[in-house]
Amino acid sequence: MAKRLFDAHLRKHGPDSALFIGASIKEGPRRAAGSNLLQVAQQEFLYITESFDYLYFTNFDASGQSDLLRLIESFAPTTVHCHHFMGFGVDFLQALQAKLQVRTVFTLHEHMVVCQNDGHLLQRNNQRICRDIHAARCATCLPQYRYDYFQHRLDHMAGLVGAFDVVTAVSKFTADVVSSAIKTKAPIVVIPNGPVDAVPAATSIDLRAGLNIAYIGQIHRTKGVHVLLEAMLMVAKRRPRQVDRMRVSVWGGILLEDYRQEIESLVQQLQDCGVFARLAGMYDSSNLRQVLSDANVVVVPSLWPESYCITADEAVMHGKVLLCSDFPAARERFEEGGSVRFFAPGSAVQLATQFEDLLGMQDVKVLSPFTYKYQSFDEIYDAYEEHY
Repeated sequence: MAKRLFDAHLRKHGPDSALFIGASIKEGPRRAAGSNLLQVAQQEFLYITESFDYLYFTNFDASGQSDLLRLIESFAPTTVHCHHFMGFGVDFLQALQAKLQVRTVFTLHEHMVVCQNDGHLLQRNNQRICRDIHAARCATCLPQYRYDYFQHRLDHMAGLVGAFDVVTAVSKFTADVVSSAIKTKAPIVVIPNGPVDAVPAATSIDLRAGLNIAYIGQIHRTKGVHVLLEAMLMVAKRRPRQVDRMRVSVWGGILLEDYRQEIESLVQQLQDCGVFARLAGMYDSSNLRQVLSDANVVVVPSLWPESYCITADEAVMHGKVLLCSDFPAARERFEEGGSVRFFAPGSAVQLATQFEDLLGMQDVKVLSPFTYKYQSFDEIYDAYEEHY
């Protein structure tokens, strides 16, 4: 998103009007020894840090951060727009605020500023969504930390985020959760990051041959991939005569070894039942049309309340049935009905019911369910420029 905003700025204001700096942790193109910065194009740089502390959100790279500050100062900006602190470090953002007397904007793409549980807002003891942030609740969720750590953490993040002149969020849910815990200079502005040119590719989706299901994304427990496979296994056991009408491809990389074993076991159980099931491996996110070419159903089974899910947008725009976990930001983006259906997060039973319903249908009518619609990314940029 940040790169697309940069490109939109250049289209509107000219080739030398903006500076873009991306961050990469450990991996990146080769660069000169001792250098943390790599110029990849005119006015475009990549900052590569060797390590990152995911507890305190710093990379312990004082020299690299100094290089970044000198680069930004040399550009003499009037506005600095920060999209995250990952890779850069919260200490760098604070140094930036102290060093440059310019207008600053921060965009919340997730919930790490208020949630130590990887920003997932899931209470570990009951899996409920955490909407009201409080140190006592955090300490119950993550008892390995001292109670006062959470208060200090929230105070620190409040000082960081509250110092920005403008704070934006990609969903109202994210804005509401963060604003309930952190006071900002002005109310958090909600600017959705799409969809662009949101016209579905088809008027109806053919289901006569059965369901060809796709999952796309990281293969991690919080993404609920096991829920998808468990739901298919329920249907296969209840309706053995339908197994040849179900296929599933799971696209993405598996992050944890114990979860790999669980997912591979579920895939094998589906295969033993006669269902075509496979781990399809990594995919090119810029070529989702080809990745989804054989699928007619896309499942987004996330267990946590994502602030935005590009896979859901892509599924609808490419003319697929979307079965989506019922999290708040998804409800903001889509109207339920026809080819868009919701199920309770973590409920393999409800998802299995949706599969069985679709198996009994010849086709599904496609309507444009988006509540947000943009004709081009330039329109999204214009919404940000109002606050620059």
